Amino acid sequence: MIRERSKRIGRLLNILYIANKNPFMKFPRFILGDHSDHPEDIFIVHTVYPRFIINLKDDELEFMEPISKEDRSELEEETAKLIQEATEFYDAEIEKYRSDA
Repeated sequence: MIRERSKRIGRLLNILYIANKNPFMKFPRFILGDHSDHPEDIFIVHTVYPRFIINLKDDELEFMEPISKEDRSELEEETAKLIQEATEFYDAEIEKYRSDA
């Protein structure tokens, strides 16, 4: 089930990636997402390399493109930083939502 959901999300991100090559369309670095079939889950999508989706409910992380063994060691530190940034993005978005309410 998780793999199928990841595949669907991966296809969506591929569409977003292709669309992002359009000079008139720019996507933010992070996108906040939810899904009605998974009401307890909160997803953050990182739209630039290394593209990934993290579920903040359980910190499950899924990369959207293959990561080579050579890149994996380099990306470990960067990924930890990006996960922190994704969490900070979520906190900032929730704060904006609460202040607008």
